[in-house]
Amino acid sequence: MKIKMFDRVLAAILALVVIAAGVLGVLIALDIIAAPYIGGMLDNLHATWQIQAIVIFCIAIILAIAIKVLFMGERKEPPAKDIMLKTTENGSIRISLFTIDSLAQKHVRSISYVRDLRSQIISYNDNSVRAKLWISFMPETNIPEISEQLQQSVKEYVQKYSGIFVQEVSVFIDDTSINLNTRAN
Repeated sequence: MKIKMFDRVLAAILALVVIAAGVLGVLIALDIIAAPYIGGMLDNLHATWQIQAIVIFCIAIILAIAIKVLFMGERKEPPAKDIMLKTTENGSIRISLFTIDSLAQKHVRSISYVRDLRSQIISYNDNSVRAKLWISFMPETNIPEISEQLQQSVKEYVQKYSGIFVQEVSVFIDDTSINLNTRAN
């Protein structure tokens, strides 16, 4: 789970407040700080309404931070996006975009010219998707020819195995690996 920086700061503030309260409690228990001294400080809190407002505000902030930290780990992952495949008499069949992405990646990785791949499947509507592929090819690959063949084959493969119409396949060439043995010195 990824914790945001803001959440870490809140957790640190809360930890410092708890540590300070703990140290104060230990100092009072060991009679290093006299209990009447603490009682006198607490009596002074009622001196003016401004001091009361500041104390209430500080306590409210600490409580808000504590509640936030308490529920920090309770974030639920968003449900996987899916699209409708079909409806039968027994109910509906939906397929996740992750599954469609896995199909596309499996097919592209099986091609010997591909060195590396990133992909993204975007739901176009309930019946079709768009695929984006960021590909690194091996050296000496005919990029225009292979890219066009790849677009067509990914479209056919995903449609065949998922039943979802592929609206388009966009190919972005990220890199071609350099063969160090063929590089001129």
